[in-house]
Amino acid sequence: DFLSNAVKDSISTINQGETMAAKQVAGQANIVDVVNSVNAAEITLDTVVAVRDKVVAAYQSIMNMPI
Repeated sequence: DFLSNAVKDSISTINQGETMAAKQVAGQANIVDVVNSVNAAEITLDTVVAVRDKVVAAYQSIMNMPI
């Protein structure tokens, strides 16, 4: 449940960043809000990639263990 909620929150944060960027292009958003949203999305993406890398490394470590 924790991992599922974390992934949903990550997707929501990234979507919010994309939405704010689109609003800025249309001239409907404040640049400060856009920068904050895009920065939060970037940090979220970096975190997701780091977690994925750790999971892959753990999987590879388990696969390399002798039986």
